[in-house]
Amino acid sequence: MDIDKLFEFQECDNDGYIGYILSNFKSENDPSVTEVVIPPEYKGKPVISIGHNAFSWTDDLRAVKIPDGVTKIESCAFEYCENLETVILPDSLKVIGDNAFCGCAVLDNITFPKELEKIEEDAFCSCERLSSVILPDSLKRLEKYAFFGCLELTSVVLSEGLTEISENVFDGCGDLGTIVLPDSIRNIGKFAFSESDLTSIKFSPQLESIGEGAFFDCYLSSVTFPPTLKKSDGRLFQAAGSLKKLISETVLLYWKGEFSTTAPSWERKILCRGLHALPIYHSLFSLVMTLTWIGHCGKTFLFSQ
Repeated sequence: MDIDKLFEFQECDNDGYIGYILSNFKSENDPSVTEVVIPPEYKGKPVISIGHNAFSWTDDLRAVKIPDGVTKIESCAFEYCENLETVILPDSLKVIGDNAFCGCAVLDNITFPKELEKIEEDAFCSCERLSSVILPDSLKRLEKYAFFGCLELTSVVLSEGLTEISENVFDGCGDLGTIVLPDSIRNIGKFAFSESDLTSIKFSPQLESIGEGAFFDCYLSSVTFPPTLKKSDGRLFQAAGSLKKLISETVLLYWKGEFSTTAPSWERKILCRGLHALPIYHSLFSLVMTLTWIGHCGKTFLFSQ
């Protein structure tokens, strides 16, 4: 393979470590190339990064193998490679940049390396065929919209040590039915699971806040909040018409300025005792018509059908 015919490289200095960025895949020079093995070296120096837009909009690309030594895939590197089915990532990879694989509509499986630390915004947005995600425990940052619109995503294993589910991360993942949050999760961002098929979720025992619309238009039938919850914003369960039971040690029903056990369903609001930062929104349970108050057991307050 004539490396210079297919690729362009740019020399870079990464804190004294000299290497090359693969800056461009020259697919026009050989349209018959549909499977690419990126070389680990160029002119005797390592390839350490896949550059911004290096492969983007390459319609004929079907498979790519990225060599060990590459530590980052830059933004939009493989954006809208609409026929890309297979990607092999190296063990050395630390960061997947924003929009790196956005719009790779037929990418159905990917194995994340054990040392991966960060997945940036929209990295796998609209990877419609992606069916499962197992994130390594090394991952510390999963940024907003990372898996937005992955319509066929059915299985997600989150990394132990991850502290936040950023906003809209799994928004629009229509086939995602269940998820277990690792014990390290403290915050769930707004619309994080909006418009998914989520029917059950196990919250982290350290959960402190849930953002606006986090479970908008989901299919949750039962929710148990941990006692650590300190803040929950509006429209949390808006349009979640399957919700029948909510259990919390810190929840009270709030209606028209007064605590009540008989508030009509269209006026339901919740207030967590001692949680001064919790806004009271009319729409918190908007369109949830099946939830009714049934009393309390000890310190646990129950809503059920």
